[in-house]
Amino acid sequence: MDTLRTYAKYKSISTPIGHHIFRYDTEFQSVNGPGEVLGLIVMMNPGEARPDSELQFQKLCSTEHTIDELELTKPDKTMSKAIRLIKTAFEINNIPLPEQYTFHVENLFNLREKKSKKAIKLVNELMDYKDVLFKTRELNDEYQFVLTAWGNVKINLEKQKIMNKYRNHFKVSKFNFRKSVYYSDYPVHVLYMNTDYFIEAAKDKINRK
Repeated sequence: MDTLRTYAKYKSISTPIGHHIFRYDTEFQSVNGPGEVLGLIVMMNPGEARPDSELQFQKLCSTEHTIDELELTKPDKTMSKAIRLIKTAFEINNIPLPEQYTFHVENLFNLREKKSKKAIKLVNELMDYKDVLFKTRELNDEYQFVLTAWGNVKINLEKQKIMNKYRNHFKVSKFNFRKSVYYSDYPVHVLYMNTDYFIEAAKDKINRK
């Protein structure tokens, strides 16, 4: 049984280069309800995750439509893996999760597009919509953990730098390629994150309340 549910806000806009959907203020909530915000996960951009409601999704796809209240969302593979990894991090640090809690999810940019190369290309063409493209919630001064996992991308460098202010932020910098281990300067994307390397990086990185 899933122990977390995904929620987000959405906005769709018809632009000169096509109709696009933006997702922001995303969060994972305990099935027992939202509670204290425990942590922050920062990734590159929204992928395939979409409103659970077919009606709301079709409105986003076919019209200019705004969902400005948190909407129950179907997580994609990246989100599902992030949920699994973060729960593992609490387990390996021997920190129990409360009955009700929330994790914030932020992205470097809010364009909903599962193909990363296409998404990166579109960002420069959508700068007229930067208010929604780079929309962000007000970040807390402290979280129990901050996981950065946006991959190799040079977009929104200011937000990338902000993550360094958190003393308990961590990233995975190791990855496997053709049976060899490599190290990166950038945070490995969640989808390509090796679980063992994640466990290694997360060790002692979650603050106890």
